Parts: sequence; structure tokens; C-alpha cells
Amino acid sequence: MAYTSGFNGDHVALKHIINTMNAKDYLIPGVIANPAVSYTVMGESAFFYTKGATTLDASHNLGAASTTSVRGGRRIDVSLTTGGKFDFVIPGPELKTAASVDVKTRYIIEETIRLLNARQEAAITAIVAAAVEKEYTYGATAFAAITNAIATYRVDNKATNHKVTGILVCPSFWAELLQDNKYIRSTDRADLKVFDGQILEVAGIPIIECPDLSSSDADFILVNYNGVAAPMNIATFKMVPADMGGGTAYIGGERGLGEIGYNFKIVTKSDDYFLGTAFDSSTGVPSAGGYYVALFTEASS
Repeated sequence: MAYTSGFNGDHVALKHIINTMNAKDYLIPGVIANPAVSYTVMGESAFFYTKGATTLDASHNLGAASTTSVRGGRRIDVSLTTGGKFDFVIPGPELKTAASVDVKTRYIIEETIRLLNARQEAAITAIVAAAVEKEYTYGATAFAAITNAIATYRVDNKATNHKVTGILVCPSFWAELLQDNKYIRSTDRADLKVFDGQILEVAGIPIIECPDLSSSDADFILVNYNGVAAPMNIATFKMVPADMGGGTAYIGGERGLGEIGYNFKIVTKSDDYFLGTAFDSSTGVPSAGGYYVALFTEASS
């Protein structure tokens, strides 16, 4: 994350903001989101690379003639020129209150949390919209549903052999998982992993409760972090007199302003040729292949 690129404010405010960013934290780098995202000057856009298609012949005769359809890696740019903002007023504070950075930053911290939470919620919407849709067996227990889904993911992605790095679960499925007798085994190791508010694990894969994931969209989502880019840039967080600028003026008041740029890119096989198993040279896109992100719901029968 570009904490400093394009930031317009003081280091005291930045210290408070960084320490309170993760009120909702679904986009954990290396688990759910890709940490290998680079930023342009001033952080107005971000970019990352996906793999190109290669020519593979596992039964090639040594020394025989060779043809190739190799394509280079692809750069994907993500614009950060739009995002979210907040604008609030502390009307008529006393002089000592207005002069206290600790008092003012409390307000700006609260609004920052709200703004960053909105970004997390938008990320879930983007992931749901782009994920491959899958089903698990009707009536399966929560633990069986997840383990079978992991197996399905591995089979579907056997050509690339990349694996699940994180699982997002909706609240109702989270509750089912906590109550599943096959999951809550009477061992010290398991007991340490079932306290509410902590990240659980299944097969060594972190599970993150996601209150913004609706059960009508998915019971859970399997993710390889290479498939989720979620760049963000802090643009401005500051306090100014509230009797300046447009809108309603508050004489002697304090006005808090904040702005971040963010966006998302969920990678599919049309973006990353590494996922394709049947490369179509006429279109330049794999006609079959795997995926990075898949949402699972229970089969209807």
C-alpha cells in the first residue's frame, strides 16, 4: 500500500491513520490480496504483472524442429483516481480543544475507519462479481463442504498446481463451522483455533469471517492471493478551519477532510495465460483452464 505516495498531511496524523486502518481486514496481503503491486509516481495508478502463455510439449523429441506460441508477461494497470472521501465538522470547539492534535485526530481516526471499512466492503462486492461459481454437496457439514471444495479447487487447477491461500466465509457458515463436531476436535491444537474473533484454519489455510459476504452470494470463497489486486493510495487527511471553503460555514469550527484512491482487479484466465490449458492462437486467449477465485454455495438437491 502506498502510505506515503501522494500523501498531503503531517506525520502525526499519518501515524494515527496507519495504526487504525484494519478495522475490517479481509484483504490480508499474501492470504487474500496480492502484495506484489507497484505504484506510479504520486500513487495515481498501480500495476502488476501476470504470466504469459508458453508452448509445452511433454513428449518432445530431442533435436526435433520446434514451433512456439510464447507470449510475454502482461502488465495490468489499475486506476486509483477515484475512491472515497469524508468531510465532517466539529462546530465551535474551545480554543484548547481546537489546538489539541489528540482531540482532533480522534475524529479523523473514526472517519478513517469508516472510509477504510467501505473499501473492504467494496472489495467483497468485486470478488463476488468476478469469482468462478461452484457448488458443494447438498446437506454436507461445514467442515466437509470446505475440504471437498479445496479438493475441487486443486483438481480444477492441476495444470498450474497453485493452491488456496485464504478462505472468506459468510457469518452463518462461520457459525456452522464452529459447531461442526468434525472440526472442533478435542485436541489442544484445535481448541486454540475456535475462539470467536480469531482466524481459524482448515488444512493449514486461514479462514476469515466476512460479515459483508452475504449467504445469498456465497457460503464461502476460496482465494489464491495472486488473483486479487487491491491497491490503495492515501491522498489527503487533514484538519482545516470550518469557516473556509464551500458549503455551510461554522465560525470557529474545525473541519476534517479525508480522501483515498482505491480500486480492485480480480484476475481471470483472460488476464493470466498461466491459467489456460488450451491456448487459442487465433484469439490470443486460453479457451479452457483454471481460476484464482471461486465462490461456493450449497447444491439445491
